[in-house]
Amino acid sequence: MGFGATAQTPETIALGNPYGEITVIGNTLYRGGQGAQVGTYDLNTSDFTENIIGTGSGTNPHLRFAVNPTEENVYISEFGGPIYAAAITESNLTLIQQGATTGGEVLGMAISGNTVYYNTTAPQILRFQMNDPDSTQEVFFDPASILPIFNMIIANDVLYYSTQSDFEEPIDYQLFSLDITATNPTPQLVTTTPERAWTFVVEGDVLYIGSDQNNSVYTKDLSDSSAQEATLLRTLDLGNATNLYSIDAAGDFFYYSSTGQEGGIYRIALDNLSVSNATKTTLTVFPNPVESHLQLSGINAVTPYEIYSLDGKKVVSGDYLPNTSIDLEDLASGIYVLSLNGVHHIKVFKQ
Repeated sequence: MGFGATAQTPETIALGNPYGEITVIGNTLYRGGQGAQVGTYDLNTSDFTENIIGTGSGTNPHLRFAVNPTEENVYISEFGGPIYAAAITESNLTLIQQGATTGGEVLGMAISGNTVYYNTTAPQILRFQMNDPDSTQEVFFDPASILPIFNMIIANDVLYYSTQSDFEEPIDYQLFSLDITATNPTPQLVTTTPERAWTFVVEGDVLYIGSDQNNSVYTKDLSDSSAQEATLLRTLDLGNATNLYSIDAAGDFFYYSSTGQEGGIYRIALDNLSVSNATKTTLTVFPNPVESHLQLSGINAVTPYEIYSLDGKKVVSGDYLPNTSIDLEDLASGIYVLSLNGVHHIKVFKQ
């Protein structure tokens, strides 16, 4: 059964496949993923029956697509392949146009007006005109850097893209904005996140950011022009799935998908996306880098903690007591992630 905006736990829309990108338009959720398929779900129904509207030629779940509902078309790129346009019918996709070659894997795609924008592993952001078989792709933005562009979206004539500051630690994960109406747009730093910003969406004045590295959701108030670090809202419980892959927000709901053989698609009321006030606190970890004992401020009660290496192995765990410390003396030098109560995730540098 569907649930209202007061629900506190996620509702399952689909389960059991490595789902990829999702987007919600009106009352329809479009998804990529398993078998390079594009499927839809009617969000007005209670059983969420899937309708497969098209299957690509490959099997890679990392299919990227952008839907243009006014033209009833979807633009699709499979792993490393060209972009092509297809008409959405009630039961299938009909190829209507071969698009431009990508010059690399397409990592993000969005539509604004009559223009399709996409970013590749090059890394560049390119664009071409819809419904014009002779349209030549052009470079919209070239960062003149080999640093990756992970993804991109467009909202209100602003293109947002995510990247990183360096290839070596410490790394800052960054989101920038570009004015797509400008002739020579200049990137503006919007915010930073402690882990990779793999997927993001704008709803109203709020930028929601999802990381596939710690399966957490962050937020940035776009009415605040300062480029402060995004605020952690929630670490998503993905069950036995592998990673968070895609997020969207529409109406009263927040939607997300996960990868792996037990991946799924879920939604939760936006009002209940953030963690409870009991778990919201200002935390300080010191010293960081640390040689032996790590201390925390802002913890006022016994709090479970876990420390993970970057390959995901849990190396230390216990219950943190206020005004004490965590003994890390036996840990090898390197970078670790401290998880507090499954909500807060903080990088720790061990000397």
